[in-house]
Amino acid sequence: MTSTPIVEMTALSQTEVAQVRSSKVTSVTKRSPKTRVIEDDGDFEDLHLPSCWKETIKRLLRFILLTLESVTILNTHTLLIIILTVFTVFSVFHDFIPQFIPVTYFSRGNVINDYFVKLSWGWTGGLLTLFISLTSYVLGNERVSYVGLNLIRPVVGTVVWYFWTTVFMFYQDWTRGCSNPDLDTELICAANDETWFQGVDISGHAFLLLFCILMINEEVKLMCFWDDIPSCTLFNANSLIHIRSEKRSNLLHYHSALSTPVKFLFSLLAMLQLIWYFMFLMTGLYFHDLITKLTGVLLAVVCWWVMYRCPCTFVVPPGQLSGGLAWISTKPRL
Repeated sequence: MTSTPIVEMTALSQTEVAQVRSSKVTSVTKRSPKTRVIEDDGDFEDLHLPSCWKETIKRLLRFILLTLESVTILNTHTLLIIILTVFTVFSVFHDFIPQFIPVTYFSRGNVINDYFVKLSWGWTGGLLTLFISLTSYVLGNERVSYVGLNLIRPVVGTVVWYFWTTVFMFYQDWTRGCSNPDLDTELICAANDETWFQGVDISGHAFLLLFCILMINEEVKLMCFWDDIPSCTLFNANSLIHIRSEKRSNLLHYHSALSTPVKFLFSLLAMLQLIWYFMFLMTGLYFHDLITKLTGVLLAVVCWWVMYRCPCTFVVPPGQLSGGLAWISTKPRL
């Protein structure tokens, strides 16, 4: 994908930002007495709590967000090295020295597996769609076309999930059968003292959990500079949209108004990713064999690379300019 050149960087003065925020927040509050805009760490003036409680809540929320950010937004290559190393060690234990692996609640069917892992793409795809929609609406300065462009990523993720899980099931059925090809059921095969092969069961859990982990890690990286958006803007040379003062006002207003739901969705995604980390490692420790798990892992890494790292990808990565307005972080690319 060809990057769009950046030609101008404009920093809003603190006075301008303060004036725009003040005018917009006031206008929104007048429209609806129930409307409450939480900026930055939160505005708790309308909560009937002692001032010390308000400050404690602010600090607690800030601590939670920073903690979730530190464990969720990681350098992707470092993340892959760490998690795949632990996963491989666990898989080796499962295949070669299973007597040292304790039997636990997670070594068989469990609630997390039934209601989260088996529905992992539903949870991940649904939350990412909401997160990308809100952040793109701000980053694209209210342009629905920019939101739609960014929603290509969860759509492609859905195609990846459906295609590979279907291939895994088809391949298992294709490799399943009796040593005597004339016997087509396991019962008849056993009755004739033949060997029944269960088929090659490529680990769909290893594939999907790692794919979800990598996709969440890529999408939430914009939270590194989300709070810097009001003070730093980048303009696309090919854009026909001229960012005038009222456009900047809208940007500041929607960033302020949507920061709370964006941070809430980020928190849910971060907690979901922690669940995927844990269950991915439990898959390595308790289920499948090493070869089928590594096959699923390799396919997940390839799909992630095509979506987010391949130079010719048609999927717009987070923070990538696509006409109009986009944002950039001063931090190095993760």
